[in-house]
Amino acid sequence: MEKISLPFVFGIGSQRAGSTFVSHLLNAIPNAYVHPLKELHYFDTKYEMRSLHVLESLSKYRLAINIESLLPYPGQSALELLTDQIVSDSKFSNDPSCKNHDYAYHFRAALTRRNDIAYLCESTPEYMLLPTDALLEIKNTIPNCKAVLAVRDPVKRFISAFRFLAAHESFANDGNEALSQRAIDMLDSGTDGWINQQDQFNQYVQAITRYEQAGIPVFVVFTDTLQTNYSEVVSDLEEFLEVKLDATIVNNLSGKKINEVQFDFQPSQELLAKLSKRYQTPEYDMPPQMSRRSKLLKYLPESWKSVLPT
Repeated sequence: MEKISLPFVFGIGSQRAGSTFVSHLLNAIPNAYVHPLKELHYFDTKYEMRSLHVLESLSKYRLAINIESLLPYPGQSALELLTDQIVSDSKFSNDPSCKNHDYAYHFRAALTRRNDIAYLCESTPEYMLLPTDALLEIKNTIPNCKAVLAVRDPVKRFISAFRFLAAHESFANDGNEALSQRAIDMLDSGTDGWINQQDQFNQYVQAITRYEQAGIPVFVVFTDTLQTNYSEVVSDLEEFLEVKLDATIVNNLSGKKINEVQFDFQPSQELLAKLSKRYQTPEYDMPPQMSRRSKLLKYLPESWKSVLPT
């Protein structure tokens, strides 16, 4: 596989945990090419982490919304190249044979303008779930890569993800009691695929461990408290990335909520108790073997930090 020598930053993280915010934050890296498709899904497609049906639906949806959000590169030739990039990369998710392309193929719009580009970036939340083999391939293909991981309190993230599901599956008007009972039934079934995915998206520790074992440094953005220490997080992120972020973009993102679901859902006490019991377990805590790296982990909950070695 063709290697990428430029510094590379992946935006990863749980759905409904701030991964879209992180993807916008990557645009603040100076002289960076952020892939125009938020959620390219190259490696999770290659490692068959999604069904073909899901990939086809996703690629058609993303093609429709991303064609309208082309990055403002000057010149018609650059615009045509970028348009070709979006169309072909959307096809990648829709056609399994396209996974035979090298990963670098999806950054040709930037690599043909190499004198102008200092960093490459891509955001796909599901990369948080990549197996060790995939991460070792990433490290071998992109030796100078790092990841920025968006995390959120597991119970709050589950509630937000369920609201998002309800809004898109057209049962948002069922009322709080019915919605809570639906979530409880899904949790109790033991076989619900969506619930299993939420469990995986709450396993931040396993994700950090896999990335570190593959030699990929991870910066953790704890979105629950992000806005109360925003300047400090940005400063630490700049230190992690070894760049000075664009102040205008950073300031414009401060306090901004992205992809907010526009309907209210008040979960029942029974649902909250069930979620707390499910996610307040060692499986979702910081493991003792995790390196301290206080600069990068200081925004995590105290319950996670308390198990770190001194």
